Amino acid sequence: MDFDSYFDEAFICFIKEQKSKEEALEVMFNNLYEKGVVKESYFKALLDREVQYATGLQTSSRGVAIPHTDYEHVNEEKISIGVLEKSVVFEHMGMPEVSVDVEVIFMLAIKKPENQIGVLQIIMDLIQKEELLDSIKGAGSKEAVIDIIREYSTQKMTNGE
Repeated sequence: MDFDSYFDEAFICFIKEQKSKEEALEVMFNNLYEKGVVKESYFKALLDREVQYATGLQTSSRGVAIPHTDYEHVNEEKISIGVLEKSVVFEHMGMPEVSVDVEVIFMLAIKKPENQIGVLQIIMDLIQKEELLDSIKGAGSKEAVIDIIREYSTQKMTNGE
């Protein structure tokens, strides 16, 4: 799997004005939808799935969310990254009674169901690296975020992971 192909500067969102997870997710959805990556049905399906299967995760340093939905709402495989100026509350994955203050969102648009597990495994590995999350959160530009992801991906390939 070519992990780098999932990322593009056009899908990095620095979100400053959101008041809720729904608003943050809508900014990211609109970006994907306007570029033809997802179908109009994606947003409602994403919110419905978030109610049934929360996607917030608390890492050692940051709250992260990995929202996604079924492949039939996707036209092209991409991952949007939302870097939030102010955290928003998500429910914790597997523990919906626990709240997570999320600062970074990885919104997945996966077209091929067989790719979902692999992508989720790589994202889970990435978010466990505190310095990477700190770098993404502190990045001042879309280019910087992409550089961080590409460096991570190159290191994984070099190490044979």
